[in-house]
Amino acid sequence: AKANTFPIPFPANVKYPKNGFLRNEAPYEESFKKALETSYEGFVVDQPDIFLKEQKIVKEALEVMEEAGFFRVDVTQPFGLGTKCAKTYVTRCLVGETGTTYKYLG
Repeated sequence: AKANTFPIPFPANVKYPKNGFLRNEAPYEESFKKALETSYEGFVVDQPDIFLKEQKIVKEALEVMEEAGFFRVDVTQPFGLGTKCAKTYVTRCLVGETGTTYKYLG
């Protein structure tokens, strides 16, 4: 029989914020460490400034694409084929040959 490969569950007796969002901040540093050792084994936290150069490049590229009008509002038919179309809150950037499209699966 194959051994269980799930991470160790987060202990129920460990203290965490009432809103449930655990950060590496006082007074929850030990709880955060415990979460990394159990439920998030192998998770790595990078320092925020590690990707500054890449962030700048991506931000500038996205701004150029926004100015060029590459982003479009997605439209769906939430009540099925042949019903009224509705804009979604999702925007998409279509990449590829002009005229190509995609189809939702399912």
